[in-house]
Amino acid sequence: MSDEHEAAGGLDDELSLPKEFIHLIASEANEICEKESKKTIAAEHVISALQALGFENYLSEVQEVFKEHKKLQKDRDKKSSRLENSGMTEEELLRQQELLFEQSPGYQTVKDLKETTPIELSKELEISTEEALDILQHCQKSHTIVRSVSASEALQRDLDRCPIFTSCEAIDKLFGGHGVPIGKITEFCGAPGIGKTQLGIQLSINVQIPKNLSGPGGEAIYIDTEGSFIAQRAQEIATATVQSLSEKSTEPLIDVETILSRIHYFRIHDYIELLAVVKILDDYLKEHSNVKLVVIDSIAFHFRQNFSDMALRTRLLNGLAQDLTKLVDSFELAVVILNQMTTKFGVNSGTILTDKPVLVPALGESWSHQCNNRVILYWRDDIRYAHLVKSSNLQEGTVPYKITSQGVRDVLEPEYVPHEESHESINRKRMREQFQGEEQELSKRHLVETE
Repeated sequence: MSDEHEAAGGLDDELSLPKEFIHLIASEANEICEKESKKTIAAEHVISALQALGFENYLSEVQEVFKEHKKLQKDRDKKSSRLENSGMTEEELLRQQELLFEQSPGYQTVKDLKETTPIELSKELEISTEEALDILQHCQKSHTIVRSVSASEALQRDLDRCPIFTSCEAIDKLFGGHGVPIGKITEFCGAPGIGKTQLGIQLSINVQIPKNLSGPGGEAIYIDTEGSFIAQRAQEIATATVQSLSEKSTEPLIDVETILSRIHYFRIHDYIELLAVVKILDDYLKEHSNVKLVVIDSIAFHFRQNFSDMALRTRLLNGLAQDLTKLVDSFELAVVILNQMTTKFGVNSGTILTDKPVLVPALGESWSHQCNNRVILYWRDDIRYAHLVKSSNLQEGTVPYKITSQGVRDVLEPEYVPHEESHESINRKRMREQFQGEEQELSKRHLVETE
């Protein structure tokens, strides 16, 4: 159990508050505590966190809980005072504590405290909630070891990771020729209808490609915030993928039903649920250790609505990104985030400041720094294009792709015009070639007539 969970004071055992929201309250209370330069989280910090997150409905319950704890603390102080005045020696006092410890369930190792809340510990030891929280936080810190690796080991680890094919060779080449990398956060941004969800489903299926066919051989978590995931569509893409793989291998491969069973689907209805699900993924991934991909479709949907406090939104998004980064590092998986586009005015175009509206990825500049790779998907002359605009280790590039009944696929010539030439320049080129052809034909006729 994380120290953030303890910071909420074990309210999940005392209140009707959903258990998964405890992490959100804890994170907010911790930030408030740090701003006030306090060492431990007090009751007022938790109450302020509830107000900041919009959980006013639980305020009265929380206040009752802390009132009860205050009463328990007074009783403990009275018992302590009576014990001090009992005239017992230090040895007798220690022996009395040992007897109490032996008579109770007790805690003998740090592991015993792992699933204990501050309220449970405070009742067991007859100490204040703040003291219990401080004990649990120290245990958590002492149990966490930060290990270093050499640059050589880090390089080898990256080489050993198996990327996720996109089923579009051109997009795979954007990522060095292998596909979406594991161990990084990759964001795909685009307008509605460009194929973001199709790409997310395709990756959720391709992450299951067996290792003997150069695939990760893993499973996927699909977090759907918009309700755009369609199981029937996933079945169609899975069927096409199985057929394609069967042509490459004579060995028995996974079937469509198995593929669908290995996509763990979460339907999210608001930003609080999204934050809560990401918080519990740590425990979920420990139980499903074969998961190699987490897809969020989409990140912006709930954060673009009902947010008057932009500072709070930024803090929540930054916290979400930090949680995702920890998951990537801890569980050796890929996170793919699908993002929407928004209209922005006064954007720099080269060295010129233009007042024309420009489509840019949603959630602002601060969010753009949270992902290792960013790809913008867009239309041009009825062809879909993927443009890698940001990467920590790859060059920018633009490639075409298409969405078919089988999923994401390559666009082959003459289906598209090379991106370097504009539609207007291509038309001029064709007219020039046509004019030159007609001119040559007229010259031939003139020679024949002359002869």
